[in-house]
Amino acid sequence: MKQFFTLIAAILIGSTVIGQSAFQSDLSSWANGDPTDWVGSKTNLAASNYSEVTTGATYGTSMVNLINTGSSHKRFTTQQFAVTGGNTYEVKIYTAGLQGHVRTAFYDLTNAAYSSYNDYDSLEIISQGNLIEITQFINIPATCNDIELIVSLRNTDAVGFVIDSVSVALPANPPMPVPHTISEIQNNNGGTSAFEDSLVSTSGVVTAIKSGDGYWIQDGMGPWTGVYIKDDINT
Repeated sequence: MKQFFTLIAAILIGSTVIGQSAFQSDLSSWANGDPTDWVGSKTNLAASNYSEVTTGATYGTSMVNLINTGSSHKRFTTQQFAVTGGNTYEVKIYTAGLQGHVRTAFYDLTNAAYSSYNDYDSLEIISQGNLIEITQFINIPATCNDIELIVSLRNTDAVGFVIDSVSVALPANPPMPVPHTISEIQNNNGGTSAFEDSLVSTSGVVTAIKSGDGYWIQDGMGPWTGVYIKDDINT
């Protein structure tokens, strides 16, 4: 048997790429009514609900104004860009508005799958019309190479809100995983984990191996103390 520490693995995976920028846009390049690095394939916000703003920009020469007065969210996505699988990226959005809910996610083009969404930030609380920075994080699957970043919006007023700049980069000080037992991660019942989409670490003794695919680890004798780790590198 061998001891397996996911915390050590997480630190080694991220250590060689800290500080890399994957995407940067100041919304200043437009063509035919669209910002050239946006309006990706998963955008479903109508073209009539986004427009160029050419005055008041802090970053570059333009901003984008977004409107979605409905309670169902709409997606405004970037063009495709490359990411390094297995890393957590920091998304920074510089925005201003009096009303609206904003959150981020991504579409995994490699695996044709949507990620989970971050929680909404409410502009009426944090912006109140002033330019502010929203910071959220996206966790890239190990097998993912390319994504479209999703800005999800809902509940704006008729005027909408502006976005002045967006960046996606590996953080200079990446979030550290929080240690939990295997049963804590599984909520002691095997249901949807309370730590879904969170960065956690755990450890255990390898009890079985599926060659070329992964292995099972266990940190106790009771129910929900074992978990399967998909890992085709270390098997």
